[in-house]
Amino acid sequence: MSEKSSGLFDRIIELETKGVASGEINAKLFSEFGEECAPVVIDSTGFTRVTKKYGISKFLSLIANLRKNSTRIFAEHHVIANRYFDDNLFAEFPSVDLAVKAILELHDFYDNNQQQLFDKNDNFGVCAGLGWGRLLRSLNEGVYGNEMNLASKLGEDTADRGETLLTASAYRQLSNKDKYRADIRNILISGVNIDYYAIFKKHS
Repeated sequence: MSEKSSGLFDRIIELETKGVASGEINAKLFSEFGEECAPVVIDSTGFTRVTKKYGISKFLSLIANLRKNSTRIFAEHHVIANRYFDDNLFAEFPSVDLAVKAILELHDFYDNNQQQLFDKNDNFGVCAGLGWGRLLRSLNEGVYGNEMNLASKLGEDTADRGETLLTASAYRQLSNKDKYRADIRNILISGVNIDYYAIFKKHS
């Protein structure tokens, strides 16, 4: 994996200042910062409702525990890096298989340790989007590329509580498909129809 922790944006400015053509800039950036990985975008549920009723401190407590629990679980599944922003979690894994295992374990944690928001039928949880591809990755600056954009769309805007949504590229990389139930779905993104997959554990 890349050892670069920062410098992506500085490198872009440097190349543009030198008058390097955009196509060549793209090639240089992927040569220096390109990396195959599975980007994960996780969003929490209930932010607006909880903060409106109880104030921000209650939800911050939930987020603090999400960060603690996700850090532990993801580390057990060899996460490359993870970052937090508000109630979102961004992470990269070396494979789709490891990413799916980590996400489903995080779902299981909240299913087994329910943290009620308002009543017994309204519990805190997370939703996740997952992609796969060669992306631009700078540890302190984030991950960039089409599969990252799709993972963000699925994780933040599309998935419901407890759902794990994979891009078509990520689903193709999933080696143990027989372990899961996969529902193929479709969404319109920027005028383009995109297929994606909702992954669930099979119940024995």
